[in-house]
Amino acid sequence: MGILLSGSGDAHNREFTIDGDQLKINDSPDYESQYSYNIRVQTTDAIGEIYQEDFTINVNDVGPTALSLSNNSIDEKVVADTVVGTFFTDPDPGNTFTYELVSGSGDADNGEFTIDGDQLKINDSPDHGTQSRYSIRVRTTDSLGESYEERLIINVNDITAPRVKSFLYPQDNDTNIEIEPGAIQDISGNDYAGISCSTR
Repeated sequence: MGILLSGSGDAHNREFTIDGDQLKINDSPDYESQYSYNIRVQTTDAIGEIYQEDFTINVNDVGPTALSLSNNSIDEKVVADTVVGTFFTDPDPGNTFTYELVSGSGDADNGEFTIDGDQLKINDSPDHGTQSRYSIRVRTTDSLGESYEERLIINVNDITAPRVKSFLYPQDNDTNIEIEPGAIQDISGNDYAGISCSTR
């Protein structure tokens, strides 16, 4: 029979339970939070003989499990090679990551982008009227060779053009009359001078 025992090496006893001859962890481990545990176990045989030992339980890093982009939208009409955003993965201590566009589900618009280090760049100036969103598939690989892939959506923001209005200024009184472009204003007795300006 085994039990978790207080003493040297028991720092993480509370994280585990002994069920018969099995050691069970109480909560799902996370390499980034805790990459090893130290416990102290005592075993007793049928005639009452006791033995104690310290154990170190190591948590295996299963590689990147998430991939995100700092920004998932871009304004239309920006210049070619504009940076869309920066890639992020789960922050393993001392680990480094590379990123690449790969074939697979969601890769329809891979050809419209380039990855430079950890940055995603759009190859040509986007136009919301032509394409309002792009779908790409990206793979991240850590320094141990473990990889993870995910489909990402890039939305194109519709930047509304300035609206042009015409303003007629009566020369014979102090009243300003605003009309839309193309309208005809005919008010008897007043002479009007027309100008245009841009408003949002």
